[in-house]
Amino acid sequence: KRGDFEQDAYAYYFNNRCQQNKKNVLWYGSKITTYNHFMHFFKCAENVRSFKIRGILGLIYRKLLKKQSIQIIKNGGWHFTWIASIEKIILKIESYAHQEYNIQEYKSHDLIKLKIADGFDILNPNGRCKMQLLSSEFPDFLVCNREKFAQYLLT
Repeated sequence: KRGDFEQDAYAYYFNNRCQQNKKNVLWYGSKITTYNHFMHFFKCAENVRSFKIRGILGLIYRKLLKKQSIQIIKNGGWHFTWIASIEKIILKIESYAHQEYNIQEYKSHDLIKLKIADGFDILNPNGRCKMQLLSSEFPDFLVCNREKFAQYLLT
């Protein structure tokens, strides 16, 4: 009923690979479904992302979806996140769904700058980031236009 794209995760720069416990992070947030399943099973876009029908019927649907109805789409692209100036990162934190991070500890300009420079994830104490050289593993448009994106690439 749904396809989940397995995507390589990058943060703060296009070539800054997210890692956890020294393993590359894969992100499964992008989803796809057919029109028929959207209209008759999921009913709305939020349910495609995270199926949340309440009650006993919802429990049955969630178990069915997890066991039989999700296809993982390998090499499903890239997830680029938090690629912005520190001011825009702070603005994102302030408007982010996870308001538990909307506190001064996570919004310090100097601390964000230091964490990014040292390869740390600004929100996850166990997360790290590691620079990768641009290669054929990246989107062709990015590789062919690296000069346009120079400020968003680590060298």
